[in-house]
Amino acid sequence: MFGGEPGVLRLLNQALGGQAGWLLGFALVGGLGLLAVIRLRRSDPRAGWLIAAGGAFLTIAVAFSRAQGIFHPYYVSQLAPFAAVLVGATVGVMLDRGRAARAIGAAAIVAGAVTEVLVLRDNPGQLTWLSPVLAAASVGAAVLLLAGAIAPRARVAVVAGAIALLLLAPAAWSAQTLGHATNGTFPAGGPATTGFGGGGPMGGRPGGGGGLFGGSDQSLSAAVAYAQEHGGGTIAVSSQTGAAGQLITAGADVAAIGGFSGRESQVTTAWLADAVERGEIRWVLTDTANGMGNDGRIGSSQVMAAVQQVGTPVSAVDGLYDLQGQADALGSL
Repeated sequence: MFGGEPGVLRLLNQALGGQAGWLLGFALVGGLGLLAVIRLRRSDPRAGWLIAAGGAFLTIAVAFSRAQGIFHPYYVSQLAPFAAVLVGATVGVMLDRGRAARAIGAAAIVAGAVTEVLVLRDNPGQLTWLSPVLAAASVGAAVLLLAGAIAPRARVAVVAGAIALLLLAPAAWSAQTLGHATNGTFPAGGPATTGFGGGGPMGGRPGGGGGLFGGSDQSLSAAVAYAQEHGGGTIAVSSQTGAAGQLITAGADVAAIGGFSGRESQVTTAWLADAVERGEIRWVLTDTANGMGNDGRIGSSQVMAAVQQVGTPVSAVDGLYDLQGQADALGSL
């Protein structure tokens, strides 16, 4: 549900494929075909366009294919406009009469069918009839384009038919999305079995009694009140979700040092010691750690352990430590 394992085929897996993977094969092969045709000649105005559109497409595709940790599947919607323009440009080339155009068109259609079959394979029970149709029709269309003996109107019909077939699956998922509720935290295209749906097990809101990522608004409220009564200063917490309620409702001086869940940003005791010495952080509330279990990322966990070792505990607020004057002690750990 959070992107799956990094790798070459990650954008086609169960988490991401149905969101933006349908036409990636067509767009990629078509873009490479355009590169072969124009050869990035400075005199060809298409060269700059391909660098911009193709470069953005590759940057996003590589980033999400290699990204570590957690990201939401809907992030890959950033691929959509660049995939769309590459598909459109490829179709324009396919309608030319040259040998290169025929080869690019045939390869792009087959690549598009392959990626769609891979996406459908990782989403069992969805459009089960479509994979064999895609396989047979794409091969047939590729053979017709490579033959080069068909009339111009027939070539247009073959290209239009192939594109229409490749659009069936994404169009079906777009339509299915309208049939069920979703939420703003984990939206996802496709049938109701995709994503978390309306309420979702990860529903929850700032200002409640607690949340998915640990900690509670009550303990932070108490920490904020105590800090304000005892000299003020910034309170560091592990996660963004642990700080959100007070930041939104009270405008409190709270800093989330470990990222969204407390595990995205790895901080060090040396960094915290420096922040304490400069007066940027005085208090640390240690009960806001990630509630999703240990997933291998360190985040703020080591720093929180160091705070508990050298900080002065505040008896009035469970988990709150005063680090005033403790910069050297932190730095020595």
